[in-house]
Amino acid sequence: MIKYEKKILLSKKEYNYLMQLNTGYHNSYYQVNYYYDSDMYELDKLDITCRIREHNRSYKAAIKAHQNKESECSIEHSTMVLNEFDSKLFDQMNIKIQGYTITFRSTLLFCDKLKVRFDRNYYLNTEDYEMEIEYDLAFAQQANKLLGFFAEALHKLDETISPKEFCDRANNYSSKSHRFFDRKKSLIN
Repeated sequence: MIKYEKKILLSKKEYNYLMQLNTGYHNSYYQVNYYYDSDMYELDKLDITCRIREHNRSYKAAIKAHQNKESECSIEHSTMVLNEFDSKLFDQMNIKIQGYTITFRSTLLFCDKLKVRFDRNYYLNTEDYEMEIEYDLAFAQQANKLLGFFAEALHKLDETISPKEFCDRANNYSSKSHRFFDRKKSLIN
């Protein structure tokens, strides 16, 4: 499956404001991502994520290849599995579970092909925040308009937040899995 996403790392202040702005319009839940890689983090270095996501007592294993940041595109292959240790999708890859993130996710669903997600992520004594706009390619223009809407809303909260600079931040940071592995490496060294 090809996925298109605009992702922006948010400050706690930005996250709280956007959550408050959208109160009552979203579905919220917890999910856990269990990350798999070699002990040398070879897949992370190649921008490939192997994870098992737990949500609502269901487990889905996925291999996600992140494309260049400008394309906003990733390719994902996934399958349902029994639990966080059912790594059959990764059997031939010589990898093992390396840790997990817990995410409190709130989703605004405009339609099945256009979603906005606000994530509060916890991992390895770290907390961070992000916004994802996930869309089908046919909805790229609407995704850009949504990004602009949120940029303008944040500018009204804090005039030092430039709407252009906010939009330029889209996809200009590391993926959730890469941030997890960077944090894990920093704790080991």
